[in-house]
Amino acid sequence: MLFLFLCLLILVTDWPWILYFKNGFPYHWDPPFHAWKLKLVADNLLNGHLLPPGCNSNCFFPYSLTLYFEALHWPQSVITAFFLLFTQNAVLIYNIVHLLFWAMSGLCFYLLLKELKFTEIGCLWGASIFSILPYRISYLVEFNMQQCFGLILIFLFLIRFLRSPSLFNAFGLALSFWLQSISELYQAMIFVISSPFLMLPLMIKYLPEHFKKPSFYFNIFLAGTSGALLCLYFLTPYYILHDFSKFSRTLMEVEKHSLEPLSYLLTPAGKCLLPFVKARHDELSVYPTLPVLAGAFLYAFFSRLIFKKKQETARNWKETVFHAARRLRLGIVILLCVLFVWISLSPSFFPREHYHAIISALLVLWLSLSLLITFHFQKEDNMQRVFLRGFGSASIFCFILSFGPDINTGNMAWSCQNYIYLKSYFNIFLLSGMRVVSRFGIMVLIYLVIASISGWETLFSKMKNSGRWLWLILLSVVLYENHGIYKNFVRIEYPLHSQALEVLSQRPSSPLLILPFNDRWNDSLYMFQIAGSSRPLLYGWGGFYPALQKEMLAAYKRNLDSLLDIIEKIWPDPLLLLDKAPRYRHKYSATNDKNNLEKSCIKIAEDRRFALYSLDFSEGPYHSYERMTRSDYLRKYPFLSFEAFLKEKTDKKVLARISVNDRLLKDIRITSAVQTFNVHIPEHSLLDVYPNVIKIQTSDKEIFFIKSFNLKETEDRPSGKDLPAK
Repeated sequence: MLFLFLCLLILVTDWPWILYFKNGFPYHWDPPFHAWKLKLVADNLLNGHLLPPGCNSNCFFPYSLTLYFEALHWPQSVITAFFLLFTQNAVLIYNIVHLLFWAMSGLCFYLLLKELKFTEIGCLWGASIFSILPYRISYLVEFNMQQCFGLILIFLFLIRFLRSPSLFNAFGLALSFWLQSISELYQAMIFVISSPFLMLPLMIKYLPEHFKKPSFYFNIFLAGTSGALLCLYFLTPYYILHDFSKFSRTLMEVEKHSLEPLSYLLTPAGKCLLPFVKARHDELSVYPTLPVLAGAFLYAFFSRLIFKKKQETARNWKETVFHAARRLRLGIVILLCVLFVWISLSPSFFPREHYHAIISALLVLWLSLSLLITFHFQKEDNMQRVFLRGFGSASIFCFILSFGPDINTGNMAWSCQNYIYLKSYFNIFLLSGMRVVSRFGIMVLIYLVIASISGWETLFSKMKNSGRWLWLILLSVVLYENHGIYKNFVRIEYPLHSQALEVLSQRPSSPLLILPFNDRWNDSLYMFQIAGSSRPLLYGWGGFYPALQKEMLAAYKRNLDSLLDIIEKIWPDPLLLLDKAPRYRHKYSATNDKNNLEKSCIKIAEDRRFALYSLDFSEGPYHSYERMTRSDYLRKYPFLSFEAFLKEKTDKKVLARISVNDRLLKDIRITSAVQTFNVHIPEHSLLDVYPNVIKIQTSDKEIFFIKSFNLKETEDRPSGKDLPAK
């Protein structure tokens, strides 16, 4: 019943989303992309593959491991595969899966609150609020960021394991981390990066009593090994891309997706709670809502972490240091708030060079004092209180990391370096792969929601039965504050139908480049509506562009001929599909593209919207001939075959070298007679991630001609099993 209630609550808050379930998306380029990926992985699951072969998707050809350029969404794809047994409407399936996993995170949050011993009505309120925070509603377009159920399960099973380190709880903790990692790696990395602040206090207080039990070590070993093996199988490609291939994020990219200290006070309507103060938010809202902020303040007051009084005679030196640290931390928080508000209002009074050290020192001291206070345990401390202390330190760390490399204000005249983030970026390799650091705000919001429940429960407990009805008022306030979040939806045609696309479907193995490209909306729709699960695409959308695709874009901006010079090197021979009426405006003219394509390419088919072209390959002259393809193609077709000759009638023999990825395979002699050459490409010469480049190059830049370039399964002449070059 709770799960159904959360689904209904989400749909009401996200109205009119449900009206677009069958044939529409939120107006953004990410939903078509995520719908494409769900169906891609689901189709492979239905074909008997846990993951697509070679961990490849069908975009950014001829790169490998492209499935891992973004979140994996494997559990969500399993559910998608189930729904595909009943309907092929991938738009409907995407929206349903999105809703189900969104509501599941709220259900998991309810279980976490129950484990922390909150009241039933407090747990229901907390699950409801967590499901409809402005963070969640403003991120409706981001399917992957709603997949945080695993993060909540990690907290749940961590608490259960500390209370009772059984094999079930150990496996629950390991599998929760695995599920989060293969759903959306961002939240899993956020947990790992902040886990020392959260876990160490809990482990120090609760684990020593289990150290004498042999079953404790056995359960950790068995569950840890199982979880590690699962993660190793599913997550190794991320490590290969990040570490070996240097697919990391630059500080310039990170800075574009960061928050400001006062961003957490910016309402969904774009107004700051503090009058005359400006702030900016990233692609998401991290506004906690008034009920959550007020409840967190009540928690700080009632839990007596700040204002707790004790008789001086009852304190030892540890108690004295503890209470002094609390008061100093409170003073630092107040000072930081005053500084950031003042700077935001009057940035000219705060030169960067004068206040960089002050801000950095205050943030480091704030974090250090919070950690010190976390490790001070008192007799009356229970699991809920210790958990919130540790989570508080972790949320402060995440709060600081969400600023990115620079701490900015709403008035961009002032900024200073974020010392804590920069140190973390260069020393924690996980952080260098994270572009949208504003997503660290989820830890801050989870902490505030849990703390607010504690605060409101303490207040309402003093009001007897009348407090029950106030929960509904608080929920109504949150619903009202979400009203300011703008939502826009569009209907799309799926799948697309046209005469040119019918002709295209008859050549399934040919890589495709759709013009115009480099518009996120159009690119993601092309992936979903045209490429589907199998058609190789030379471009696409995924938040990351490999070097070859950047080179293609730069060439496209110059002229079409420069682009054709690049893509004619790709094998199998690519096709070009011109969208004469793209759904969304594009800065490159489709009319100009059509005129240039008519001159340089061979038209295969055309209808009212699309025109399909093949490349007009030249036999030469060349002194260096290159083709490139993906590694799995070379594993399947390891025999290179081509015909080469000299144009002039002569007895001259020209030395040419055949290489793959700059590894010499064979020297050949080219003469005026047309000769057929066959070369085996060994597997050890292949690259796992980057395009594999086959090069035929003469010494001294001698000119030669080439035709019938092909890759085959066997060394014999092409048969019906061979993939033709054209």
